[in-house]
This record gives sequence, structure tokens and C-alpha cells, in this order.
Amino acid sequence: METVVFFPGCMPVSIARHQYRAERKLLKKLDIPFTECPEFSCCGGGHLQDADEMKFFALNARNLVYAERNGRLLITGCSTCYQNLVRTAEALKDETLRGQINRRLNAAGLDDYRGVIEIRHILNFLASSEIFSLLENLVVRRKKQNMMPFYGCHIKRPSALLPENPDGSLEKLLTLCGVFVRPMRDPYVCCGFHGQITSPKTSASLTDAILSEAAEQQCGAVVTVCPLCAFNIESRSLQNGRANRPQIIPVEEVLLKSMK
Repeated sequence: METVVFFPGCMPVSIARHQYRAERKLLKKLDIPFTECPEFSCCGGGHLQDADEMKFFALNARNLVYAERNGRLLITGCSTCYQNLVRTAEALKDETLRGQINRRLNAAGLDDYRGVIEIRHILNFLASSEIFSLLENLVVRRKKQNMMPFYGCHIKRPSALLPENPDGSLEKLLTLCGVFVRPMRDPYVCCGFHGQITSPKTSASLTDAILSEAAEQQCGAVVTVCPLCAFNIESRSLQNGRANRPQIIPVEEVLLKSMK
């Protein structure tokens, strides 16, 4: 297998280091060669494009240029990073815009963005037939526990933009680990993370609804695919002081704990 470019995003390497460590360990367990560029930066989250779209495209094109130097496939475990990198790659198919962004990159001493790298969310990568077959040979510990899979909104929306449909991928991986999967009514609902500052009441109500459904399903854990969702749900759970509150666990950690 060719070397994969691993883009962790800024949140996993700061306040969600358990996910970052789990992703690196998982790739090593699967014997997947990967590289992580020290030059990678924040993707701008969900806000920079509203303030300055050209800076947003330049910032993400910069990350993609470094990725193109090191491989042909980039994977990331952050849904917001995934969305922003794909959004940039799609926008820069426009030759005029790509020329404008490349002039900015060149002024900073960087190569042109060429548009030759594939961008995938780590969930879709792990659930692909090739990688799933590797997981089947390594997963041995069966976790007999009720868990609720939560995708969040950025891994799938806007659907016209994002290249892969993740439907069923999280359930497929959890079932492999022997988890009792308790489906959500809408696993793609927004967790409220990006509304914490502008609409804190709405944000809290969205997060509370997720936690309430987990309690109704008697789930010991909510399994996430995005560090922003995980941080937001866990913070709200602690704030509420719920008794018997569920664990908030990234899927990479569930897989890792189920392996040899």
C-alpha cells in the first residue's frame, strides 16, 4: 500500500489527544504506512470562510500542497477538516480561482496546488473493503455493550459536495467489534458545536437531545467520528452533571480496544 498522508487537524493534537493517539496506533496496527506533515495548520474551522473566503481557500490549499508533496491520498478524522479540504479542492477546479490562489501560495514560497490528491474521511477509509478486511483479521475482543453511533452533520453535508456516502459505515465497524448497536433517529443531526457562541441556547438544546436519546436507549457510550462533536457532547454531559452519563468515544478507540 502506498503511503497515506494523515491530516489530524488542530483539535485532536490539542484537546482531543486520545483520538489522535488512537488514530496513529490504529494505522500502525493495520500496517498502513503514513506520514504526517509538520507544516499542516488549522483548516479554519467553520468560520473563516464567512470572514474571508480567499484566505480560507489559500489556507486549505496550503495544506493540500504539503499533502501533495508526500502522497496521493489524504485521510483525516475530523469532519470539519474533511469538509473544508473537500470544499477547497472542489472550488479550485475553477482555473481562474486556482490561479489566484496559486499566486498567493507562490508568494509564500510554496508550489502550485495541482489538484492531484484524494481526500477521504478516516471513517470511510476504515470501512472500505480493503481496510475492513484487515480489521477483520485483527479484531478479537468482543465488546458486549450498548453503543449509539453518531455521525454528526459535517461528514455528509452538503451531500452534493462530499464525495462519499458514509451511511452504515459506523454501524459496520461497531458490529465487527461485537457492540450492540442502538441506532439514533437521526445520526446526522448537528451537535451544536459551531453555535456555542452565536446561539448558545440552541446549541445546548441540540446537544441535550443527543444525550437524552442515548439515555433512552440505555447506551453506555456514544461513538463519534468527529473530535468537535465529541468535545461538545462530553462538555455538555459534564455540565449537566448527569448520573450514569455515557462515555463519548471515537470509533478509532473502540476498534483499537477490540484488537489483538
